Amino acid sequence: MIIIFIITTYQKKTEQIPAIESVGIDFGLAKQLTLSGTGIAIQYSIPVSPKLRRIARKLSKQKRFSKNWNKTRIKLNKEYDKATNIKEDIKNKLVSFLKDKYGTVCFQDESLKAWQRIWGKKILATSIGGIISTLKLKVHTPIEVGKMYPSTKTCSKCGNIQDVALDERVYVCKNKNCGNILDRDYNASINIENEGLKQVGMVRTEFKPVEIEANTLIFLRYFNSIPYVKASSVNESGSLTDLA
Repeated sequence: MIIIFIITTYQKKTEQIPAIESVGIDFGLAKQLTLSGTGIAIQYSIPVSPKLRRIARKLSKQKRFSKNWNKTRIKLNKEYDKATNIKEDIKNKLVSFLKDKYGTVCFQDESLKAWQRIWGKKILATSIGGIISTLKLKVHTPIEVGKMYPSTKTCSKCGNIQDVALDERVYVCKNKNCGNILDRDYNASINIENEGLKQVGMVRTEFKPVEIEANTLIFLRYFNSIPYVKASSVNESGSLTDLA
């Protein structure tokens, strides 16, 4: 008689760390996310539907708290929920992709309340706060750079620090021995990555041009497949060039 023993063992699942080690993300109003390495700028805008505008106008003309006013208010809330769901979907798809592609994600501690005082509801439409909070929970190694770090003012090539006006979209280093010219947000994203990696004793990996181009095309195709999202590559002169 043959006796067969079946032994079941439980092992802790090994978490898969993405192949690309790190990325720095600069958040903003004009370009919601700009990524170091690939130099991809991500923009998205959820337009206010004509239906929502029509319902809002109707509600404004009705007597407050009347039966018809309450019915219209419910319809208006449903339209707002649709826009909220679209923003939530964009946020989840962006974070999921970044989580899968990068082991370490560096970003700056943004003063979103100050942003809101300056730009009002425009900043709420971007869901940047939700993206940052979700990144902290989802990515393998999230690193937050202090809000006082001058990521926008610092040259990512030589380290020179200079004042940059709000309307200057291209960073032109004033150090005569440098002459670095980069898109303002792309320059900031590189600085954020470098500063974040210092906190954990890591150094930013420099990829070959062919590797950067391959990753850029893959990323652009994915981001541009998301409804309401426009992704572009930021070239050295600071303009945006569509690649996919």
